[in-house]
Amino acid sequence: MATIVTTPIEEFAVVELARALEGFRKGTVGTVVSARPEHDLYTIEVIDAKGRTVGLIAARSVDLRVRMRPS
Repeated sequence: MATIVTTPIEEFAVVELARALEGFRKGTVGTVVSARPEHDLYTIEVIDAKGRTVGLIAARSVDLRVRMRPS
């Protein structure tokens, strides 16, 4: 049997939406600005090309794919 390893999503991780959520398309990229893994709740900030915030998304871990972890 395969073992599934899960790592909590951390604040400042760059993530991608795994599905459309709150008016944003699947594949939208954003940054985790608040992480509450004990409640499986994450707030994602989406910015435009000029660095302006265009939205905040409340998401669960199943809604997200981590693209880059904070160093």
